Amino acid sequence: MGHQVGLLSGKAGKAFVCGKKSDASDAQAIWTAVQQPGMRAVAVKAEAPQAVLALHGMRQQLFKFRTMQINGLRGLLAEWQTGQSGTHQT
Repeated sequence: MGHQVGLLSGKAGKAFVCGKKSDASDAQAIWTAVQQPGMRAVAVKAEAPQAVLALHGMRQQLFKFRTMQINGLRGLLAEWQTGQSGTHQT
């Protein structure tokens, strides 16, 4: 058919979105971005680097979740401790 496939970065297409977010407006923005002269395609990554990036992303998410849980528990303990110290009489 004569088509040449290439990857376009999301940042390049986002500049051409007009109106509300929908599949049709996204498709129109991509089409408009591809028509621009000098628009470069993004290099295709191999499977191994994608897997490493996915693992790093999951690891960061786990650390973030663990920190959220620890901070929440710390806040509850601090709140319970201050409530207990006010009611406890010696």
